[in-house]
Amino acid sequence: MKIHEGCGGLVRWVEAVNTPGVGYFGECDHCNTRRLVVEEIVPVELPDGMRYEEFVEQHDPDDYADVYWDEDADWESNQSQIEVVA
Repeated sequence: MKIHEGCGGLVRWVEAVNTPGVGYFGECDHCNTRRLVVEEIVPVELPDGMRYEEFVEQHDPDDYADVYWDEDADWESNQSQIEVVA
């Protein structure tokens, strides 16, 4: 699961077939931004027992618009800011 940093929309990986040297990039389903790079995407670990479909059904991009990835923090710290929202 991935969230578009600064937007809150869900991101899906798309194979960059026509872009040599780039394996995959992200596309945001909320703002329709294309070619998102890893630095613009926040990985999210779903809470135990939650299915992807459940998260998508209750997902509101506005709840996640302020979520960002802190390069100086560890995985758990970054995930904790998301869990509060989830």
